[in-house]
Amino acid sequence: MNKMNELGASALSQHEMDCLRLLADGRDTTLIAAQLGCSVGEIEQTLDQAAMQMGASSRLHAVIKAMRLGLVG
Repeated sequence: MNKMNELGASALSQHEMDCLRLLADGRDTTLIAAQLGCSVGEIEQTLDQAAMQMGASSRLHAVIKAMRLGLVG
């Protein structure tokens, strides 16, 4: 992983981290939205933003990167 991706991951907001953690736990965007009290659109936008910050090509790729960095369990 390159330095920019690591820096992007460390700059994730708490909301982005929560969304990635719940996605890693197997929840879909509808369940994440309900649990966090947000709209599905907001969750999708948050996950896409987190993936972009991490240099990931998809939400799944972002979750995998977050797991490798120890950011989610």
